[in-house]
Amino acid sequence: MRIIAIEWLDACSDASWVEIGSVLPPTQKTRSVGFLVSENDIVVTIAHTWDEETKHVNGLMHIPKAMILKRSYLWRPAKRKS
Repeated sequence: MRIIAIEWLDACSDASWVEIGSVLPPTQKTRSVGFLVSENDIVVTIAHTWDEETKHVNGLMHIPKAMILKRSYLWRPAKRKS
C-alpha cells in the first residue's frame, strides 16, 4: 500500500447573513496524507492508519477527484521475497 499526499480544494459552508454582492467564493486549499486504499473515476480514498498484518485500515477519507489539485506518492513498501 502506498502513502500519498493530496492537495485539494475543500468544500465549506457559511451560515451567516450577507449581502449578495459581497459574496466571494472561498479557496480552502487543504493537504492530506494517508495510505491509498482505493481509487475510481470519481473519488480517491485514503486511510490514516493501516495494519499490514491484518490488512485493516482506519480513519478513511474520501476525496472527490474534481477537487484534487495535486498528488504525490511518498512511499511504497518493498515487495516481499517469496
